[in-house]
Amino acid sequence: MPNKFVADTMLGRLARWLRIMGYDAHYRPFYKPGQILSLVNEGRIFLTRNSLWLFRSKGAVFLRFDHVGEQLRQMQQEGLIPVDRAIWFTRCMLCNEPLLEAPSELARENVPE
Repeated sequence: MPNKFVADTMLGRLARWLRIMGYDAHYRPFYKPGQILSLVNEGRIFLTRNSLWLFRSKGAVFLRFDHVGEQLRQMQQEGLIPVDRAIWFTRCMLCNEPLLEAPSELARENVPE
C-alpha cells in the first residue's frame, strides 16, 4: 500500500502533484492546533518546509527544496514515493478522494472540452 502524507501549509502544490501521482496527500491551507499531529498518529508521513517541525513531530520529512519537481525527486530518492504509473490519476486533485470508474455516458457531461 502506498504511503499516505500530510503536507504543511507551504506545500499545497506538492500535495496536488502527489494526488495526481495517486498518493493520498492531506492538505489544508490552515490546520487547527493538534490536527497535524493527529493525522500523523493515524499513520501519515508529515511533509514540511519548516525545520522547527522536525523537533515537534517524530518522523517528519523536511523538504529542502522550494520547487515541486525537486521536492518530488527528493521524496523519490528517499524511497517515499516509488514511481508507479499504474496509480496515476486515481485520486481527485482537489479533494483527495479516490476516483470511481463511471460509464462514459454519465461522465461525458462532466468532461471539459
